[in-house]
Amino acid sequence: MRLLNVVPLALLAAIAAHPLSLRAADTQTTPTETDRMLLNGTWELTLSQSESEQDLPGADSRWIDIPVPSLYTRVHPYPLELTGVPKDWQQVHCLRVGWYKRTLTIPANWKDKRILLRGDQATFAIDAYLDGQWVGQHIGGQTPFTFDLTPYARPGTAQTLLIAVRSVDHFKVGEGVPNSPAIFPGVTVDGQPIQTLNEDQVGEIIRSKKPRDIYWFENPDSHNPSAGFGLRSGIQADIWLVARGRDLDITRQKVETTVNGGKRLRTQTWVRNRLDHPQVVRLERTVYDAQGKVALELPTSEVIIQPGEEFLFTDNRPWEDVRLWGIGGDYGEPYLYWLRSTVRLDGEAIDSDSVRFGFRQLSVGDPLYTDAEDEPQDPLKLYLNNRQIFLQADCVGWISHGMEGVNRPALEKFIAILQGMGVNTLRPHTHQVMPDIFYQVADEMGMMIADQYSLGSGSVPYLDWQVPADGDPRWVGYYDHLRRELRAWIEGSWNHPSIISWVPENEVISHNRLMPDRAQGLKDLMDFMRTVDTTRLIYSEGSRSMDLAGSGADLAVLHYPFPRRIDPATGNIQGRDKHWSEVLQKPTIIGEDVSWEEFLAAMEIRGRKYENMEQETRDLETHGREFQQRQQLARDLGFSGYSYWHISNYAFGGGPDARTPWDIPFGASPQTVAVTWPAQSGFGSRPEQMTTFVRRPNCRINWYDPTLPLFTPSPFYDDVVDVWADTPYAPWTQGHYQLSPEVIVATGTPGAWVTATPTSAFADWEALTLQADSEGRAWFTLPFASDYTLTWTNADGNPRQLDYQAQYRHNVSLEPGYAYIPVISLPVTDGR
Repeated sequence: MRLLNVVPLALLAAIAAHPLSLRAADTQTTPTETDRMLLNGTWELTLSQSESEQDLPGADSRWIDIPVPSLYTRVHPYPLELTGVPKDWQQVHCLRVGWYKRTLTIPANWKDKRILLRGDQATFAIDAYLDGQWVGQHIGGQTPFTFDLTPYARPGTAQTLLIAVRSVDHFKVGEGVPNSPAIFPGVTVDGQPIQTLNEDQVGEIIRSKKPRDIYWFENPDSHNPSAGFGLRSGIQADIWLVARGRDLDITRQKVETTVNGGKRLRTQTWVRNRLDHPQVVRLERTVYDAQGKVALELPTSEVIIQPGEEFLFTDNRPWEDVRLWGIGGDYGEPYLYWLRSTVRLDGEAIDSDSVRFGFRQLSVGDPLYTDAEDEPQDPLKLYLNNRQIFLQADCVGWISHGMEGVNRPALEKFIAILQGMGVNTLRPHTHQVMPDIFYQVADEMGMMIADQYSLGSGSVPYLDWQVPADGDPRWVGYYDHLRRELRAWIEGSWNHPSIISWVPENEVISHNRLMPDRAQGLKDLMDFMRTVDTTRLIYSEGSRSMDLAGSGADLAVLHYPFPRRIDPATGNIQGRDKHWSEVLQKPTIIGEDVSWEEFLAAMEIRGRKYENMEQETRDLETHGREFQQRQQLARDLGFSGYSYWHISNYAFGGGPDARTPWDIPFGASPQTVAVTWPAQSGFGSRPEQMTTFVRRPNCRINWYDPTLPLFTPSPFYDDVVDVWADTPYAPWTQGHYQLSPEVIVATGTPGAWVTATPTSAFADWEALTLQADSEGRAWFTLPFASDYTLTWTNADGNPRQLDYQAQYRHNVSLEPGYAYIPVISLPVTDGR
């Protein structure tokens, strides 16, 4: 047996302290016998040839390889070749079912477990099949899904998993709820069958026609070609298997923290008894710090749970010596804890679950409390961990649109660059809920997130479409479906400390005057959201929402206020002759301001074809100075936050070989390049081709090509740094993060299953299994720094184990490429 490149130089210090050792597995455990199996990687894809969605793909179906996560259909702005979809499939594929397929072997030791298939997002609706047996359906492309595979699973035996994905364009109005899926076999346009039309023609239909029988129950802006996000389908986020207690399991957990009036920790753990008789259940809960040491032991609880009942265990206690999560300095570091809960029957551990959280509170000032300087809090200001804060925000929209930057290396670089400019808050304005990995990285880097649901501007119903009348059951169905989606969205992310607010919509319900009783509808939605989570601010984005929401919103929000809505000299609301604080009587933020296109229009140079860098630079400098003046004006007038419309769009370009930041809005096409990834097995999306620089529409970060610079600051970048980076609210300085450990395990065996199992402080945590890519590599993002045992099956079929010590990373690599990720090449047999 020979060992290939045991470790890179970057690991020598760690190895010296904790040597790697190779040994045969002590038991008959196989590499796949673990608690979680990530199913990301290479799947197969075919498009349905049948008008019936119930027909499984036949033996003559044409299959291609496709990376997961990825999209198989997308109109704008990227060609489908980005994910390997052939050109001859780019014909009305949005109206056909996409079938994802892979073979998997559920671990043999899961035979007494509940086996769940979980995923973050799949657009828009999916059906799952195991060995041809229908498992279930999930409708809603923005929220997590869970399918119970237990009745159909045969642990230890290879099985075929099929997932049918349909875009929103399959859905027709049934009885006011989105339960009547149908493709468009009978639709014709000017006598021409719709199946014969190409993507652009279909987009024109949706933009210009008035379908009398189609109604969007989820944000059509997410699927609307005219907005640039449309006609897309696919498994667009991480997907995995997980083993849970078969008869008794933890269904979810929530951690709530408060700082005002004394630091307190409140935990909630839901446990379900799935048997037909009562169970005496014991719950044990422990809080661990980032190093795996016990930080807080919670009292053990023992209760009788009735058959079929889901019981809620709660605990609420003071915790004064806790380390606060924050954006740096006096606000606290981005420090993270773990809550580990275990349920027992007769002393035997039946199920366990862990959640990561940070201890922090962002709140509206309350005069009943004093701030960190023992002054009464101002009810018109915001406070993070009892210190007044101004939200220096950027609206970000590029991250998930092209499936290009939704992985850890891209997100870390993007957030680090913005933090260096002074940005402390991101508002995802993507018209799509972000994948979970986005919040994980924000948690670790101390970036606050004003989280927005997918209802975005221009949404239902379009003004030139037929609008349902008041009392139409479709309105009832719309709001009912939206409530279900909002609950799933909040519950799926409520333990991320980076999320400081929930925003249900952007200029949709609040702005659409044709929607019946829109004021009450919006208020009812926010009231409903408070029944799900009371610990975060809830408000609507858009100037009109400040009136419609009334007392239902925690904040008032203005878009592009000067001088349209606010007199810059007095701070008075236009037409009322009163200062905004007298009218609104709550903290107010500027949610959007000064986009580049609006600036160009004001200068009467929209559409200018630049011919020399000198003129381009002068315009950017002028724009930057305007930004400085307007954000300073917002602070002087007493606002609590200022959010620029995509700072990253105009602050940096990609270097001398890249397009300038301002020509993309005028119709330039993105360039694409082939990408060789270190592995397609880990978390996040990795399409086979990328645009030259990750951006939407023109934010450029080159995080994969070491031959090109990471980014090049523009004059606008320098202006942002000048006005934000040196304020008292500057974010946590680079070099003090605790970024999740990463490691690439090179097995030498394509398709090998590799398992990482914590063996030290977190020894009872779930292990994680990945399948190596076509070159035998598995890219792990480990949950914490710890000793791990790496287990894999060698080419001779015998399991092997290797001890490995994972370290937190404290700096973001601001160089293109992946050289910072340690690589371990495992032993392989001779001749391989």
